[in-house]
Amino acid sequence: MSGFIKCFTDFILGATIPLRATGVFFSRPKYWSYALVPLILSGVCYFVLGALGWFYLKPYIDSLLPVSAEVSGFVDSLKYVVRWIVYISAVVTGITVFLISFTSVFVLLAAPFVDQLSVRYEKDFYNVDFVCTGFKHYVHYCWTSMINTGRVGIVILLFSLVFLVVNIVAPALGLVASILIVGYYFGITFMIYSSEHRRVKFRDFKLQLHGSRALVAGMGAVIYVLMFIPFVAIIFLPASVIAGTIAYNEYIVPRSRK
Repeated sequence: MSGFIKCFTDFILGATIPLRATGVFFSRPKYWSYALVPLILSGVCYFVLGALGWFYLKPYIDSLLPVSAEVSGFVDSLKYVVRWIVYISAVVTGITVFLISFTSVFVLLAAPFVDQLSVRYEKDFYNVDFVCTGFKHYVHYCWTSMINTGRVGIVILLFSLVFLVVNIVAPALGLVASILIVGYYFGITFMIYSSEHRRVKFRDFKLQLHGSRALVAGMGAVIYVLMFIPFVAIIFLPASVIAGTIAYNEYIVPRSRK
């Protein structure tokens, strides 16, 4: 029973860390650039893609539905109406794709920036100063980070596919299980930056998590749920990285030394 109480307490403790991290992020404007720069880059990407799409798509639509300049006659009027329906449909489709894909694109572009945010936060609060000593070291660090993130990402993808099937059969069970289990791996994703800054090998990082898995699951569950809300990632991604940094430095590392 005491084990269950400890897990429950740890889960609640972990769930509060992202809220604390969000407060930290908003209270320190010097951290905002780590979200603002990738936001601008994402906006530029979508603007360019949207402009190019309209530049090439509009003439194609016009060629399929040619209308005389005077728009005279029933056929021309019908084509004119259909053309505008197609225009509107294309714009609505573009907006839908934007809403669905924005979080993923923003997270991808923000990755190197939030990594530096973690470095900055550790230096400010925990006196941990991670510095790459040269280009070779930087390449090795980036490669290691990509491999570790890929490992966790594959597990997240596999569990997501499994729970997609479970949701069809038992929606409530699938939802709760996905929040807890996929959320756990989400939590790992945002803590792994700090372990890499200390050059902790991935297998040793997993050993450090023993005794703190409920805490990681609580933190990750909150992050997992909030990341599904469109545009929340703009604010919550950097806050999640701060949450992972807090969890690793204040809970995972001290507990693993006992």
